[in-house]
Amino acid sequence: MVAKLGQLHSTRPSATPAATTPPSRRAPTLRHRLLVFAFAAALPLLLLASGAVWRQNRAERLRAEEVLVARAHAVTLLLDREFAVAEQILRSRPPPFAIAE
Repeated sequence: MVAKLGQLHSTRPSATPAATTPPSRRAPTLRHRLLVFAFAAALPLLLLASGAVWRQNRAERLRAEEVLVARAHAVTLLLDREFAVAEQILRSRPPPFAIAE
């Protein structure tokens, strides 16, 4: 029986198959799987939301550009009218002096 006790408490590394094989990768936990699922579900939603925001921003910029172009066109029409009135006034008045020929 003493020999058996010595064999049980030996300090030599055992040659069992579990000790020689590298430790296997642990199976993913429920927490890990839930996190992966949450990210997998959130990613398409984030992409969809960012695409919607981008499209809305683009539409707003185009609308602002159209408004600015319309205002610029209105200002040019007003200036053209002012110049036409000034030209009519200048044409209707006789010259201050006659050029001798």
